[in-house]
Amino acid sequence: MAAKLHLNPGSTSRLVLALAAVLLMGGCGGTQFAGNSGKKPGGVVPSKSTPGGNISAKVRVGCDSAASTAAQEQPFTGGAGTTVALSGDFCGQGLTETSSEQLTVLFVFDFSGSMLINDPITSGSCGRLQAAQTILAKLEAEPATSQAKLNLAMQAFGSQIMPGIAPTTLAAFKPQLNAQSVCRSDGNATNYEAAFTAASDLLGSLKGRKVVYFISDGLPTVSGTNQGAGGLLGVLNSVLSSSQSPAPVYDAGTAAAAKLRAQSDVTLNVIYLGSAGTAAEGPVPAGLPDPQTYLRQIAGSADHLRVVSSAQELASQIATFSTPVAASGDFVESSVQVTLSAANHAAQDFKVASITKDPTQPNLWHYTTVPMPLFGNYSQVVDNIIKVSIRGLDGKINTTTATVHFTQQ
Repeated sequence: MAAKLHLNPGSTSRLVLALAAVLLMGGCGGTQFAGNSGKKPGGVVPSKSTPGGNISAKVRVGCDSAASTAAQEQPFTGGAGTTVALSGDFCGQGLTETSSEQLTVLFVFDFSGSMLINDPITSGSCGRLQAAQTILAKLEAEPATSQAKLNLAMQAFGSQIMPGIAPTTLAAFKPQLNAQSVCRSDGNATNYEAAFTAASDLLGSLKGRKVVYFISDGLPTVSGTNQGAGGLLGVLNSVLSSSQSPAPVYDAGTAAAAKLRAQSDVTLNVIYLGSAGTAAEGPVPAGLPDPQTYLRQIAGSADHLRVVSSAQELASQIATFSTPVAASGDFVESSVQVTLSAANHAAQDFKVASITKDPTQPNLWHYTTVPMPLFGNYSQVVDNIIKVSIRGLDGKINTTTATVHFTQQ
């Protein structure tokens, strides 16, 4: 990150400026600030690009650091109404074939018998299929370079794991995703432990980022990881499920989901199809969590859980999760945010005057904020904190922070 502060002072204020550039994704280039002070502070060389008392200081911030910090202070003299504009760069980390530029998207779908009622085939489709097609449409909008590093898979479960679609390219996956492969309800009971254990086994051998979409209409009714495929074994498990105590079954599902989430670079998104307080199989047994509470434990946080009351909502709700992307070293231009804050003052949001991608350097973006009036109190130092953030294509938020110590006199 390289950051530059442009100051527009008045005539009667004294400004002490400190720049702290903090990068959560590594930095690039250098950090510098410049201000129009009206006079040259000792020991600082005026900037050649801005005449008449403008000064600049520079501190290097390397791209190889996961968290780089730089700071420099110089005195400035100005007046009330001083504004500041921050200019700088964002740069992504270099990509390697073993890093998160590779992406695997795994759909884990419930094929239990209750899906015959809750997500039946209608006009040749169903909610689960439409949800998966929504994600595919987003992935198809990605650049071809990202698609080339993308694998997709579909895993089905009922009483046990059922045949799905093995990891393959987007082009090969799309024609296999149809009503015959997705809109099914022949899995008998519901086994979360088997579903998440199989997902862990599958993704554990793959490199890069992994995003899992899990859709179910009920709480787990059986546990165990025998690798059956429905059929007689599924029927027997369904018949015997009443003999399994609910609490251990719930615990087995929670533990298997936690093991999946603990894998490196795995994101688990969960959609529950049904009422927030009632499972598809009937009322929740006394003393056990309601479906929404339980599914929140499965997902790991409320941010990764959606609850819908009908299958027609699955496609719209799955779209509310962050779009999975294959690349990690580039940024989403429209996501940039600028905030100016100070103690005892309400934070204010501002825009960038410009943000452009460098045509000669991969993953490098240049930005300049609009001029922002500084918060000040007469004869008191007020720390004005400017945060500029942008979302990477990997979904991570990258932030730079500049602090201006402003004394108004």
